[in-house]
Amino acid sequence: MSLVIASTAIFTGDPARPWAKAVFIENNRIAELGSDREVLAAAPKSAPMPRLPGRLIAPGRLADLTVFDQDLFRLPPGQWRAARVEMTLVDGEIVYRK
Repeated sequence: MSLVIASTAIFTGDPARPWAKAVFIENNRIAELGSDREVLAAAPKSAPMPRLPGRLIAPGRLADLTVFDQDLFRLPPGQWRAARVEMTLVDGEIVYRK
């Protein structure tokens, strides 16, 4: 499973590079961390990319989120039912994966 989170604040905890704007996660591991451009170049175009404007991602914070196979923000409301759940996380743990 791949996931891209871009255009958000990511605190890395690494003194050499304490902040990033984007992360590409593949098989539950960070595959790329850096600018939007760096991460989007490394990630497959098919990777889900939830929008998290104004959010902070930092080590030790738990996430509740659902990843869909389509961008709900680009679908007309009448077509939302066509989107399928790819993965769901609760308290930072994967509770469902397609």
